Amino acid sequence: MDKSKIFKIPLFITIFLAIILTMFYSSIELDIEELFGAKKISEIKKDLDNSTSEISNLKQEVNESNDKIKLLKQDLENINLDSLEMYTQISVLKILCGRSDVRGPGITIRVADNISDDEFFNINDKIVHDLDVRMIINQLNRAGAEAIAVNGKRIVNTTEVICIGPVLRINGEAVAAPFIIKAIGDPDVLMEEAITSQESYAYDLKTNYGIDIKAMKNYDINISKNIENIEVNFAKLYEEGE
Repeated sequence: MDKSKIFKIPLFITIFLAIILTMFYSSIELDIEELFGAKKISEIKKDLDNSTSEISNLKQEVNESNDKIKLLKQDLENINLDSLEMYTQISVLKILCGRSDVRGPGITIRVADNISDDEFFNINDKIVHDLDVRMIINQLNRAGAEAIAVNGKRIVNTTEVICIGPVLRINGEAVAAPFIIKAIGDPDVLMEEAITSQESYAYDLKTNYGIDIKAMKNYDINISKNIENIEVNFAKLYEEGE
């Protein structure tokens, strides 16, 4: 018997084995691809979850930043309002203290000596005195005058109006008659309460002593600021309860 024929494998068996091997290796390759594909998808999903978390954190940070910006804007608006209110208060104080030029409606009063020959009045009664000017100023203040000047001299809380011979001294300067008093405020109220009312000092001077007093309403009066340098050496600010 020919030994070479014993180990010969039939052709159809060889083909069958080849097919089996091919299917086996194809299956292994498919499983590997599926395995790596699943791993890749898992990594992508993990990265996506991380990105979603980061986006959520960033949104939270943005919202917190927006809230801080809103608070800062509100603080800035409050600061601006406080600054505006402070500026307004300072402006009002400067007006009331006579430290700024002002203009507005009011009245102008001319006060002069009685130059008539009427012997009913003695010479002293016919002259305008410092008291007369001060009393008219006081009644203008009571009537709501916001600014007053006498012959261009701004009247403030430290102003002195005193006689020095035939003239008056106002803010350290000599001022002679006639005295032109300007007052800014409601013209009707100033005129009624300080001039025409029978209870007013000006009415008494004019009616009972013949002092020459003329007054008129004005709707655009200019009053200059007080140019004196006022020093505060003794008065100090303090909080209530100190």
